[in-house]
Amino acid sequence: MKKVKQNFSDVFQDAMQESPDPALAKHLIGELDLALLISQRHNLLLITLLLVLSTLLVPVLLDKDRSKRPVREGLAPEEVAYIPQYTLPHDAQWVVTYRHIALSPDLIATIEQPVSKKWVRQVAYHLIVAQQSLALQQDKKAAVHFEKALTIFPKILGVHGSLGTLYLQQQDLDKAIAHLETALEEERSFSVLNNLGAAWMAAGELKRAEEYLLQAQATQPEHPASYKNLALLYREAENPESSLANFKRYLELYDQDAETMETYAEYLIELDRGEEAAEFLVTYPVLHTDHAQSLYLLLAQIEARSTNSVQAVAALQKMSHYISPNLALTKLHLADFDSIRDTAEFQALVRRVELAMVTLKEGW
Repeated sequence: MKKVKQNFSDVFQDAMQESPDPALAKHLIGELDLALLISQRHNLLLITLLLVLSTLLVPVLLDKDRSKRPVREGLAPEEVAYIPQYTLPHDAQWVVTYRHIALSPDLIATIEQPVSKKWVRQVAYHLIVAQQSLALQQDKKAAVHFEKALTIFPKILGVHGSLGTLYLQQQDLDKAIAHLETALEEERSFSVLNNLGAAWMAAGELKRAEEYLLQAQATQPEHPASYKNLALLYREAENPESSLANFKRYLELYDQDAETMETYAEYLIELDRGEEAAEFLVTYPVLHTDHAQSLYLLLAQIEARSTNSVQAVAALQKMSHYISPNLALTKLHLADFDSIRDTAEFQALVRRVELAMVTLKEGW
């Protein structure tokens, strides 16, 4: 017998058409409400069951799908440098959208691959990202991308020198020396010779370092970097005359390095040549007010050791112009000035600094 598909509303309407009896209508309405309630409960139970099953099955399906996909080893997070588009030249902005393509394992080039457009873009991508990482001071990321460029194109020129310098800054001396020596075979430039000398000096090979630094100096006699490196090398080698000569020449060529000025003056003091140190410091701090306070303090300490109270106080007074009264008073309490603490000049300076502190507080 053929089953007729009919919903509850149809049953209700047909019954009402056959008999207008109110009692029968009331009975049918009750039956309809009961049927609707049972249907709703069944539907709710079915929906709940489906939700539970979907919660349990979806992770299984995802894991199953994941197991079918090949494992892809892309760049580690620290290797992917964020490159703001505005920092790139117009003809290099394509790397911003190319970043995700470069991570594809299908594009990890090998030495055996023939030169192609894809191959060239891979090398160019890593070189551009490396250079921009350097500009953003992301040295480790720059090294990673330079290494990848070399992996794809081992014969590329100019990359070994950059990598060697980066590894030198990171104190990875073995890698630094290896890359710089390869760079030296490509070009005997001042930069490579100087950095290779610095790397060998850091490794404790002073004789070999001296050879490279002298070659660098001969290449560019007016470049200050090799003079500073040789000054430090000869100081380490206990050759004070050669060290001082190179320090002096370096500061003549580059008179903005206050830290090296202080190192030079302290070396003179270490050699019991305090008068030379004082004479040197008198001429330099005036020219370099941004870093003058540490040099004036050193000058004051030198003069105090010789109990030259007038000169020491004059240096301290100049020092106090560049720091707060509170910090200046702290410096005045250093043990270096015990030898001149009771002099009239020193006491007058202490009172002036204390008065400056009071005035500053009242200004608040």
